[in-house]
Amino acid sequence: MADSENQSGKDGNDSEINTFLSPEEFEKRLLAAASNQPGNTDLHSLVQTLGAALRSSTTEPAASTKSNPERIRTPETLDDRLARFRRHYDESYEQYCGNLESLGDPAGLLPAIHKFRRDHVSWAATEGNEHDRYNRIEDGKPEVKGVMMILPRNKRIGNNLVLETDPREGVNMVRIGDFDTSKTWAAVTMNVALGIMYRRANYPEQMRKTIEEHYTQSFQDTGTQMAVLDMIIGKSLMTVAGNHLYKAGVIIRTDQVRPGFSTPDHIVRACRDKRIILPLYRELEDLIVEPAASETEKSIRQSFCIELIALYLISIMEMANKGESRSELNYSALAVETMRKLELTSQNDRYK
Repeated sequence: MADSENQSGKDGNDSEINTFLSPEEFEKRLLAAASNQPGNTDLHSLVQTLGAALRSSTTEPAASTKSNPERIRTPETLDDRLARFRRHYDESYEQYCGNLESLGDPAGLLPAIHKFRRDHVSWAATEGNEHDRYNRIEDGKPEVKGVMMILPRNKRIGNNLVLETDPREGVNMVRIGDFDTSKTWAAVTMNVALGIMYRRANYPEQMRKTIEEHYTQSFQDTGTQMAVLDMIIGKSLMTVAGNHLYKAGVIIRTDQVRPGFSTPDHIVRACRDKRIILPLYRELEDLIVEPAASETEKSIRQSFCIELIALYLISIMEMANKGESRSELNYSALAVETMRKLELTSQNDRYK
């Protein structure tokens, strides 16, 4: 009982202290308190002086405020926020991928994506409150084959926070969620978005129509992420993934799984094994150096580790079963079923 009374009294005092008082009201209360000390002329004088100082402080701005008007910040508008995200993605992409065409690439994919971005892709902004209506941001490109858009949270389609394609026939658009991201992952996300638009523009017959083609695109998106990160960190992430699988006893050689490891369920369990995923995630963080800028980005990085393990295991099992090279890997019953099970059990947002 005593505790509740003390707490109540404390709350009451806090409420009184936090109540805003004008200088005049504050002076009046102090004078009332001072009147209880009629013989103390010093106290009366002090109260009057304090009241005068408080009144003058409200009529004359402080010198520091007048000389530093930039310290007064105005709220960021939605248009300003989306423009800031566009600049961030453009600058990050150019920082890491601006000289791709001069570097060369065995597969030729990343330089081709960069040329496609330079010549044929523009940003767009939503029009009014409609997520499917947009205005292209003029940039002088005569032949635009794809558009990107930063999609505000309140206009998001479905639950995918990261990246989504426009389902309308003939519209080559990718929307990127307005979540904070590091420069590294902004460059990765841009390449995935551009890779999707590049394939749509140049290979329209590959546009997702069946469940098999959906998972083929998932493989392609994970491969694009891996290629960009390999370039940024200067190391093969497939090799990194293989090392962690070897330490966990899942593979006995870089191209051979352990005996009895043969089903989609085996792959899914390996992808959910903390002994594999957590060390792989920690090593990925060390290699990237730049920390994730938001919880959403952390979730994306974790999902990438899961997809990387799945891609590695499906690749070597496909090679063992069919003698295919990794570059020729396409979807199969094993790949489709594995990716379907992973998608059903995933707790993180994924690229779709």
